[in-house]
Amino acid sequence: MKKFEKNYIGKGKKHETYDIVTVTINMEEAEKHTFEYEGKKYLKFDVAALSSETSFGKTHTVYVNKLVEEKPAEKPAQDTKKKKTAKKQAEPAPVPDDLPF
Repeated sequence: MKKFEKNYIGKGKKHETYDIVTVTINMEEAEKHTFEYEGKKYLKFDVAALSSETSFGKTHTVYVNKLVEEKPAEKPAQDTKKKKTAKKQAEPAPVPDDLPF
């Protein structure tokens, strides 16, 4: 099964009066996700709005999507041995008739 893994590399803030989002990127993290094409280095990333503003006033998050192949969970091997049946409970010993009470 294919799945996208988000690797967060920064945050952004929407400008109050313009339709602009200013982002700050962690370059150490971003460099891990660069790729080369025809001798030039590239970084492809997504900017998405956060559901609520952070305590630092950030309104957007920046991340790199990476396609990862998930291996299907392995099923535990079925036990081919027959299940043991419950043992029969032993019958209680008979009470002797000659007790004094």
